[in-house]
Amino acid sequence: MLKTFSCKIVALISFASIALFAGCGGGPETANNSAPVSPREVNEKNTPQVNEKPEELGMLIKVPFVPAEVVFVEQAAAAEPGRSPGPNDKKLRAVILYEKEDAELLAAEAAKLAEPTAVEIDADTWFPAELVSQSELNEGQKLKGKAYPADMLFQAPYLAGTLVRIDETNYFVVEMYTR
Repeated sequence: MLKTFSCKIVALISFASIALFAGCGGGPETANNSAPVSPREVNEKNTPQVNEKPEELGMLIKVPFVPAEVVFVEQAAAAEPGRSPGPNDKKLRAVILYEKEDAELLAAEAAKLAEPTAVEIDADTWFPAELVSQSELNEGQKLKGKAYPADMLFQAPYLAGTLVRIDETNYFVVEMYTR
């Protein structure tokens, strides 16, 4: 009786396994049964998560002075000219608005590290409306500013990057990378 019972269990498990794996076919029938992915779902997956909390930015990098406004995105680093990130590397891009006095002090402190250089940077769609509008007025839809080393903002793991003061504003764009 025990032998018959064991044979029935083995047969039942074998049948269940075959039925389970038969349903995992992967042929054209399976592909047609899946629901289509909407463009909105694709965009939501590819759109970075925008954060406006200064205290959370302050946990990632050093934020001198009290900002009037902060908006930032942290995401996986992508390959760029002159940069080949590792699989765990991240990129942080932040826009920080300071009061005029604090903006002047920050620019003066950054200039002590190195002479600023004129640059043009892209404005992301999540940037404050004032900067997006300003970029649309410029040829090539770029923001013009002065780039400084961002050493004074470094905090592990973000140990490389730049600080750009956008011309004729109190906005700074910080772009930092993990190492």
